[in-house]
Amino acid sequence: MADYDGDLTLDVEQASIPSNIFDVGVEKVDRESSSGSGSLTQRAAMIRDELLGNDSLEPGSAPESLSSSGTSAEELDSSSQKSNSKDEEAELEERLNNSAISHSLRHIAMAFDEKSRELESLRKIQQTHEEEMALLRAQFQNEKEETQALTKELDELKSSHAALSCELEALKSDVESKDELLCLSDRISSRLFDMIHAIKAQIEAAETLSPAIRSISSSSSAASFDSDSASVASSQAGSTPAIVPLPTPIEALTKQSEAKYSGVE
Repeated sequence: MADYDGDLTLDVEQASIPSNIFDVGVEKVDRESSSGSGSLTQRAAMIRDELLGNDSLEPGSAPESLSSSGTSAEELDSSSQKSNSKDEEAELEERLNNSAISHSLRHIAMAFDEKSRELESLRKIQQTHEEEMALLRAQFQNEKEETQALTKELDELKSSHAALSCELEALKSDVESKDELLCLSDRISSRLFDMIHAIKAQIEAAETLSPAIRSISSSSSAASFDSDSASVASSQAGSTPAIVPLPTPIEALTKQSEAKYSGVE
């Protein structure tokens, strides 16, 4: 690519040769053709105008002096100059085609075509890049919206987790209080169960002692009657003190039970 750029620079420098070189070539052709060939001169002028970019000039628009000299030359020696003019015209055309300016123009045209193709390729690449960028922007926007939605959902989950944690702590405290109540109820139930067993044992003992209690009760009644009689007699005598009755076994048993249950409570 560097060699090609060097050749292109050299060709452009050669293309900057003054345009009067074509006039010199035309004058040389006129001198070699003795009196000058009109067709060769016109052809040289046309080639010069084409290379200089004067496309608006017609083939018949050559300078009037050259046309007049060509016409006089054809009138003087037309037959002898036809072959020479054709050869010289071909030689001049070949020289002009092989000149540095034509090569420079050819290289410039080729470089322009290549740069045009590169520019078109770059435009296509840029268009593809813009389309890819648009797709990436859309994907980024979607990802951003999805991230925002997930963040919002995460915040809601955090708040619900905090609420559930508070409820769990409240339930734990309730369970602890209920455990304490259950332990207290268990202790009370065990005490009541023991009391029921004790009362049942007392009742069974009382039932086994009921015949003896009845006999003791009847004897105590008789003794009380005797004591009453004795008290009457003593009152009559006025010197004997009153006798205090002893507690019966049932009363002692009742007091014992009351003392026992009061200690359990």
